[in-house]
Amino acid sequence: MNHDIYLRLNGTTLEWSSTDGGSYSPVGPSSPSTTVNGTDTVTFHGRDGIKKIQKIDEKGTGKKLIKSKSGEDSNTVIVTIKDTTSTSDVDAYSIRVKPEGGGQPITVDPEFKGGGRP
Repeated sequence: MNHDIYLRLNGTTLEWSSTDGGSYSPVGPSSPSTTVNGTDTVTFHGRDGIKKIQKIDEKGTGKKLIKSKSGEDSNTVIVTIKDTTSTSDVDAYSIRVKPEGGGQPITVDPEFKGGGRP
């Protein structure tokens, strides 16, 4: 299954939505908290105010759920989840974006949660 996460900058606040043009909320430690199953993909889309998504990195806490990443340093990054997950799995990760018009990159730390299915 593919999960889409749309990102935009509102001033210096990184916000997310599960639908393009939908209602946005600030990104934080547990928002978005995306429940993923084995082999799912999560596609991050950079929108308003974002020049590019520079990196998505696991933070080293919890179980590592990211198998691979593609498209870093662009406006669309695809993350593939490992083959199996458990409902107890939680993986903190960082998203770093580069604002349009320059300025310092912005980094935030949401999480993935295992859905328990391969």
